[in-house]
Amino acid sequence: MKCPQCGSDLEMDFHRKIPLMMCYNCGYIEGRTATVSTTVYMLYQNSKKDPAVLYWVLVNLLISTVVLLTVNLLEARQKKAVKA
Repeated sequence: MKCPQCGSDLEMDFHRKIPLMMCYNCGYIEGRTATVSTTVYMLYQNSKKDPAVLYWVLVNLLISTVVLLTVNLLEARQKKAVKA
C-alpha cells in the first residue's frame, strides 16, 4: 500500500497498542493525518505548474490567517475582561 502524501510504502507500526499502517518518510498515519493542509501541500509539491493548485494553497493560507487572527483577538478580549 502506498502513502497518499509522499508515495512511499506504508509499513505496519507495532509500537502502539493498536497496529497502524504508517509512513516513516513523512509521518503519515492511515486515517489520522490526512489534513487539508498536508494534502494541499503535497499537491503543490507534485504539480507546481498547475494554477489550480496554487489557488488552493492561497485559499488555505487565507483561511489559516483569518482563523489565527480571530483566535488572537478573542484571547486578547478575554484577558482584558478578566483584568477589568
